[in-house]
Amino acid sequence: MSESSNVCGAESSAPVSPQPPQNDIVTRLRTLLGQDAVLLHVATGKKAPTSPGWQRTTVAEMEMGDYLMTLRHGNIGVLLGDLRAAKELLDPKAGKQTLRMITERHMQLQKKLSSSSITKKEGIVKKIYEQWPGGADVFAQDVKPSDVEEWLQNCSDGHRKSTINEWQAFIKAVFARAVKDGVLLKSPAAELKAEKREAVERLTPTTHQFKAIVESIRKNKVNRRCALSADFVEFMGLAGIGNGEAASLRVQDVDISKKRIWIHRQKTGGDFYIPIFPRLVPLVTKLLKRKGNGPKTNLLDISEAKHALHGACERLGYAHFTQRSLRRMFITDAIERGVDVKVIAEWQGHKDGGKLILDTYSHVSRPHHDRMAELMA
Repeated sequence: MSESSNVCGAESSAPVSPQPPQNDIVTRLRTLLGQDAVLLHVATGKKAPTSPGWQRTTVAEMEMGDYLMTLRHGNIGVLLGDLRAAKELLDPKAGKQTLRMITERHMQLQKKLSSSSITKKEGIVKKIYEQWPGGADVFAQDVKPSDVEEWLQNCSDGHRKSTINEWQAFIKAVFARAVKDGVLLKSPAAELKAEKREAVERLTPTTHQFKAIVESIRKNKVNRRCALSADFVEFMGLAGIGNGEAASLRVQDVDISKKRIWIHRQKTGGDFYIPIFPRLVPLVTKLLKRKGNGPKTNLLDISEAKHALHGACERLGYAHFTQRSLRRMFITDAIERGVDVKVIAEWQGHKDGGKLILDTYSHVSRPHHDRMAELMA
């Protein structure tokens, strides 16, 4: 809400010398608007009230000193009711907090996120502290929407729109929390709109390429952890889970009697299980045999294999597939084999009945739909 939209101006026709109360412009305005109306002094030729803290002016302050006398010169503004009501939402104990303070408060409440997410947000915080126009110790209530836009512009050079959207979402969340906590009346980042993301080609290996990659990693004796890296990559591809889920697996998560593995989804914090698929049985059996009976022991000995995967792709002349590509390969293979999309979604820990998979893999699910249609002959 701009300053000009928060005051209603009225030309004061009163002469300099005091007038009888019944004819005085101030008295008449208070009679017309009610005794709870807050009147503000606006200098001639200006749009904003003279007082720097005019938004917080109260009726009691109007009665103090020569406040009413100053209104008899220049213009008079009226503090609109919606802003005065909004003032009641401010926490008087919060005080004037800086951008740095509200950012630190927001980060204090992010501890339940995964370590990778926290690290990413810490990188954004660093950009706020180092590149904010005027510095991060500016009072939060003094930050203008243009300051937020300028900061985003300063940081955006050479970065993808998806990254800029992450920064934008973070700073919006910082100010939104400050509003919720009663530090601010309105967020200066509220009107930001996300950048339209570029179309990204999501590379997915075929099952043949996947097998070749695993074999290449296993035979690469230059890597002292070649066998462990191969097991990690093979497990992700055959189980259809991500890096974080695979790294957090314990021996106790594997239920051989029920032929399933409990998975903790790093992104959402939810738990679900996947079957021990027939093609996954030999690898799981080998891992359990190697680990023994320690229930809290990690099922896999390493936490990531991106460098091993990258090296194998280079040696084989493949595109640079990532660890996420392995999950896409699993889902694509399952759809092409005719597995019900709702079931695939459950194996991914999704609770949307397969909507996300249908939207993301529409290019794959179309042939599956066609095969299903043939069953209606």
